[in-house]
Amino acid sequence: MKEIFLRKRNGYQGEKVLGQRGFGVTYLAYDEELCQEVVLKKYRWEHGSLDNEVINKRDYYKKQRKAFLNEARILSSLFDIKEVVKVLDYFEERRTSSPYKKATTGKLTNGDAIYYGDILQVTYSTLTNWTIDSHGKEKITVTGNVTSADIYMTVWSDWSEWPDDADTESNTVKVESKSQYRYSDKATTTSTNASLPGWIQTGSTTSYGGWGSWSVWQTNAIGGSDTRQVETATVYPYYYFYCKSCGRGSRYPYYGSTCAYCNSSSYVTLDTGTVDWFTNSWSSSTRWGSTSKYYQYIYDYHAGANAIYWNWTDGNAQTGYRYRDRSKTITYSYYKWNDWSSWSDTAYSSNGNRKVDTKTVYRIKKKY
Repeated sequence: MKEIFLRKRNGYQGEKVLGQRGFGVTYLAYDEELCQEVVLKKYRWEHGSLDNEVINKRDYYKKQRKAFLNEARILSSLFDIKEVVKVLDYFEERRTSSPYKKATTGKLTNGDAIYYGDILQVTYSTLTNWTIDSHGKEKITVTGNVTSADIYMTVWSDWSEWPDDADTESNTVKVESKSQYRYSDKATTTSTNASLPGWIQTGSTTSYGGWGSWSVWQTNAIGGSDTRQVETATVYPYYYFYCKSCGRGSRYPYYGSTCAYCNSSSYVTLDTGTVDWFTNSWSSSTRWGSTSKYYQYIYDYHAGANAIYWNWTDGNAQTGYRYRDRSKTITYSYYKWNDWSSWSDTAYSSNGNRKVDTKTVYRIKKKY
């Protein structure tokens, strides 16, 4: 009698029956993995009474199991098969132990059989950008059905970047959030310009320089201001002469005389006479020789020294004006906000010189 075993189930190809006595059928089969003949012993299921014996009488179970295995070994020795690779043993929890005792490591593919007693070394791995959050056993001794409770893997994607958009957390999506900050500092400056592009004016200050020298007296009215100081007084007209030859304001003497500086007489003429105004009233106490001309030594602002001035009796006293000036500087104050800094996880405090902006960012990872 010849029986063919399913190759995908146990890796054997049946050849012939060696015996059918005792507890079951003994086969001579060919092990496709070991490339040799082996003896198989399969329990005869119609001996149903054995179930109760196994459950209720442990001692009897041990004896029957030993006898069951010995029966296979005896038949094996009769046919000169020294190695009983596998006994399809009802007593071993009705499981089929592995025929691959000498197998090396490899990969299980869909449809491969797993046998009682096999030791499975399980390696868990995933793709780049995915992370194993939890997994099942790495080493399994098969004593029953291997299920998803033994071999499983929970895989999550790596965390995303931190976009501004929120996502909804669920069983397959984890969400983390955090606050980020950026700041802008206030910059200030001053300028004498009344406006600066990009800056906001906050006020101004005014400063003045020192007063300059007084001007000569004049009869044209002059207005005052914060930068010009004006004085008025009664002034009298005086005339003097200067030399066309040397250009010096000699103030000496009257026209037609010799220049006190260059001794030239031809260039001190009547048409060079000039009128100045002074607060000194006319005096008739100092006369030039036997002439009817009277003069005074008056401080000359042009020459920086006393000079001879002649009473101009053809003129009249008038209201005179003189002034002196000072500089004025208006300094304007400005401020502006600098560009925003980059977003950062560092918290910043705001104050009068710093403004702070805050946002919430989110990142997610998804379950595979």
